[in-house]
Amino acid sequence: MNLQITLILMSVLLVIMFGLLLWVIRMMLNKKEVGDNPRTTTIVSKEAQQPLYSNSNKPKYASYKLPLAEKERYTQKVIAVLEQEKFYQRADLNIKHLAKELDLPKHHLSQIINEQLGTNFIDLINRYRVEAAKEKLQASEFQELNIPEIGQKVGFKAKSTFYAAFKKYTGSTPGDFRKGVQKLNTPI
Repeated sequence: MNLQITLILMSVLLVIMFGLLLWVIRMMLNKKEVGDNPRTTTIVSKEAQQPLYSNSNKPKYASYKLPLAEKERYTQKVIAVLEQEKFYQRADLNIKHLAKELDLPKHHLSQIINEQLGTNFIDLINRYRVEAAKEKLQASEFQELNIPEIGQKVGFKAKSTFYAAFKKYTGSTPGDFRKGVQKLNTPI
């Protein structure tokens, strides 16, 4: 009798261990490694990687039905406000301010900037600011201004943001850019 009980208990134990092994294998197949360092690699399930309330089959602006003609018209308005009125020079500028100026809902403005201009709001504004800074760094009437003052004149609040954006879009610092312009303007 003891032998029969021992065999039954061992069979139950084997079934439990086999079930646990299958569960571990299933969990491992449903996980993905995240991270570059093998010592600090974390295992995260595929479900945990998906954002909540996300519909990956749906385009980003599918719920905002803005006709192409409207997009093109507002794109021209965005460019006009930035280039002619130099709206980018406002240090407190944000997407809400620009949307209000254009009498356009913020989400439509974001859609236009992303889809029509192929960038985002921050990059768009910083590109205009960097181009304006390049013009001022080259102009003789702004040579008395130091570089952070030029950054402020074109709309940057912080020196670090100005330097980072300038380097991002030109590949050089504002100081190096100014020195290069001065070398080109110096007679040999």
